[in-house]
Amino acid sequence: MDDAVTIVVESYTHGEGSSLDRVALALDAARAMVEQHGDGEVLVADSNGDPALSELLAARFPTIRRIDAAGLGYDEAKMKAAQEARGDLVLYLDGDCIPAPGWFDLHVHALRDGAAGTGGFTRYDGGFLGAVESVLDFGFLLPAGERPLPCYAFNNAGFRREELLAKPVPTGPLRCRCYAHAQLMQRSGTPVRMVPGARVRHERQPFVRERFR
Repeated sequence: MDDAVTIVVESYTHGEGSSLDRVALALDAARAMVEQHGDGEVLVADSNGDPALSELLAARFPTIRRIDAAGLGYDEAKMKAAQEARGDLVLYLDGDCIPAPGWFDLHVHALRDGAAGTGGFTRYDGGFLGAVESVLDFGFLLPAGERPLPCYAFNNAGFRREELLAKPVPTGPLRCRCYAHAQLMQRSGTPVRMVPGARVRHERQPFVRERFR
């Protein structure tokens, strides 16, 4: 696929407690964006291995390609999907996140305009408490403006595939190493650029579980 787009949806967060209904919403949104814009594909980086997810894919999303990432961590599953992607541009949308209108176009435009990586803005569902918890977990995305990101949110990001494979997410014990990867990209002269209009709504989990997972 020359200059095509791969959207990667993961199942790791489903294994942490996100609902299968939420994953279905994310998959439906990803499929619709690819179908609307033509040349592209949707992958599921399936590290969770829930049989119900496989049944969902077979019944409702037969065109979506499942990448077997059993036993891999959050970052590792996403990197395996990048290795197997057919698109030159790889967009990441977590299975517990729903994109706002324009999400696809904004990421793709910035990448085609020369950005090596892009990071959108993530907010939790809900009103006041959702806003407060968004600051606790995603405060590094503030202020929401066009700028290099010292840390991005891997639930809402995009990369030129060749750049990502050349500068992969570093290994380490943390569940998600977005900060280390953003620093690597920035110090090599190819920073992740914020695309503030590329917004997603993140499913809100119980407060204690989300803080300590």
